[in-house]
This record gives sequence, C-alpha cells and structure tokens, in this order.
Amino acid sequence: MTDSQLAVGQTLCFVPSQSSDRQPRDVSLSRVGCKFAYSPQLAGLQISLETLKVSDKQGRVYGRCWLSRELHEEDRIRQQTWRRFQYAIAYMYSAPQTLSTEMIQQWLSQLEVRP
Repeated sequence: MTDSQLAVGQTLCFVPSQSSDRQPRDVSLSRVGCKFAYSPQLAGLQISLETLKVSDKQGRVYGRCWLSRELHEEDRIRQQTWRRFQYAIAYMYSAPQTLSTEMIQQWLSQLEVRP
C-alpha cells in the first residue's frame, strides 16, 4: 500500500477507528522494521508497513495512518462522495434519461461488476 519506504523521524497522520474524537493527529516514527513501524505516541501499538493499519500484537486494529494529512483528507472526501453516490443510486428505480446504455456499461466495467 505504501509507495515509499518509511523512515525513522518521519511524521504520519493517525486517525483512531474507535473513538469519540476521530480527529487526525501527527505521530512520528521512532523505529522501522521489516513489517512494522513504531511510534512513541502509539505506545504498545504497531503500524503495518503494508497497510498502514495500527494494531496491537494480537491484531486488534485501533486506526490507520496516512503518509500526510492531505492524503487523509483526499481519502475522506473520496469515501464521503462514494457514500453519496451509493445513496443516490439506491433510491433510483430507473436509469436517468441522460444516461445511455453504453454509459451504464462503462460504469459497470469501471466498478468491475459482471452482468
């Protein structure tokens, strides 16, 4: 998932998954291994180098890191837009007149949906 190698001293953007305060916060890396990175701000937790998910040693996930706040914000907006799209489609009982069959087929192809 990460295109670049993580390095000691690098700052990541962490967002907890189970919290009333899901605000992003910066964490710095103190150690980077072969599979996991570690931050003093996330004591007892590890950051997967493959997925950037933050978990404990038993595998319970506590959140996720992004390489920057900007990338987190882009992903948040993308997911929010996707949910709005899903909601809109769920309540349309027929295709809008402005969409041709070819356009719908292109969307299905993009979403890798098989007829």
